[in-house]
Amino acid sequence: MKKEQDMAPPRTGENRTCPVCGSEFYAVPSDDRRGHRRTYCSMTCRAEAYKGEGNPKWRGGTFVTASGYRMIHLPGHPHSDKAGYYEEHRHIVEQRIGRTLEPTECVHHLNHDRLDNRPENLQLMESWAEHQIAHAEYRDEPCGTCAAPVRRSKAHRRKWQRVFCSRSCAAAAGSVSNAAKAGAR
Repeated sequence: MKKEQDMAPPRTGENRTCPVCGSEFYAVPSDDRRGHRRTYCSMTCRAEAYKGEGNPKWRGGTFVTASGYRMIHLPGHPHSDKAGYYEEHRHIVEQRIGRTLEPTECVHHLNHDRLDNRPENLQLMESWAEHQIAHAEYRDEPCGTCAAPVRRSKAHRRKWQRVFCSRSCAAAAGSVSNAAKAGAR
């Protein structure tokens, strides 16, 4: 006859079936703490069930990057990242022209809103250099000497610097050039 201390306590759990792999597993009451019922046999099966639409945080396969572009879930696209996401504005232009874009081609948002991906707001550009030109905002400012209009990029010079139409106007205004600095020594 066995002693009482050698006998195993009665089993209080229940057998359950994993919805992912179909295997049976035994769940003890401590697995169901804080109102969360243990559903999967392993963490591997739970991770498999939480992929894609099974994840409670799934938002339809779209998210916005830190740089402001909307990404969509297109795992079969040749240019999608390793998680299967691709930039929505590029995909819309590809659908409009009927081919995939080359990595050197760029899509420009005409109203500069990166989340406005309407086809009429998107313009295909052949290169990133062409895109930079589209973003450069030019304005005409008067020459510091003769008041002739000088086209200058918004980012070209600091606001406090005067603009001249030629070197002769700059010299006439008394601005110091490199040659004048060298002659003063």
